[in-house]
Amino acid sequence: MLHDDVAKLRAERLKSGTSAVPDSFQGVTKPRVKQVLDKLGLGNRPDNVDAVYALLDDETLSWFPSAPEGTKFSDGASTAHVGCHVGILQRGGGKLDREGRDYWIK
Repeated sequence: MLHDDVAKLRAERLKSGTSAVPDSFQGVTKPRVKQVLDKLGLGNRPDNVDAVYALLDDETLSWFPSAPEGTKFSDGASTAHVGCHVGILQRGGGKLDREGRDYWIK
């Protein structure tokens, strides 16, 4: 199950002494994502910032089971993938509520 796999990934990263997610992906930080979203009137929603940040993740392998070898999260992700990345990997809680996707995926 995706939820369990992402929780395991987070635990493994933390156990190894690294953070669950780095301070930047592709040279872009969360504060920079917020700056850009502020220009669009969307920066006041943390879920939006974290969802965009998730889509920049070029370090985590794709969570699609049949993705070609070497495919990264940033190459494409489903709504469920983004919800788990934000809620579980980034925040250490549960995945984002699917019903809220109209707010956190623009």
